[in-house]
Amino acid sequence: AATSPKTANGPLAARPACPPEPVPRHVALVIDASDSMQDDGKLVHAKRAANTFVDTVNMGTTQVAVVAFSDDPDVRSPLTGSRNQAKAAINSIRLSFGTNIGTGIEAARDAVAAGRSRVGLTPFEALIVLSDGISNPAFGEAATAAAAAAREEGMVVFSVCLGEDCDVDVMASLASPGLYFASDVPELT
Repeated sequence: AATSPKTANGPLAARPACPPEPVPRHVALVIDASDSMQDDGKLVHAKRAANTFVDTVNMGTTQVAVVAFSDDPDVRSPLTGSRNQAKAAINSIRLSFGTNIGTGIEAARDAVAAGRSRVGLTPFEALIVLSDGISNPAFGEAATAAAAAAREEGMVVFSVCLGEDCDVDVMASLASPGLYFASDVPELT
């Protein structure tokens, strides 16, 4: 005699579906290392804030890249799940001359995009730009264009404007809607 299929009754029927896998996060810390960041210890505070971010983020689901910029970008660390590697990269940043925010954002965008093929799920992608926004005048529009290109690729751009002399217009133009923050440097830490 044929048996009919059994249906799930009781405790099995009441169980919710398995939770979805956590979405991987790829975040680039984009840190201004230009000489204007020496004023009021802005670079020291930016590095402290970046280290705090790395200390508090879930490195099991988040990979962090570290990009410093002055005239040229410097990828101090590609995406990594290593808290120690990210912090060593942050702490190795030194002041340099000139400011080209746009090239820093472009390098960070490339570092984040490079991680797409390494995960099965589409990652949440973000750039966190820590700068006083004081840029060489010729590079101002390039920074806005680079941030717009990152946003068009689906990346979220956070902009943290450091110091009382921060160029608010430049830094606000970089951020995704609602993600521009101005800070008196000591309150970052």
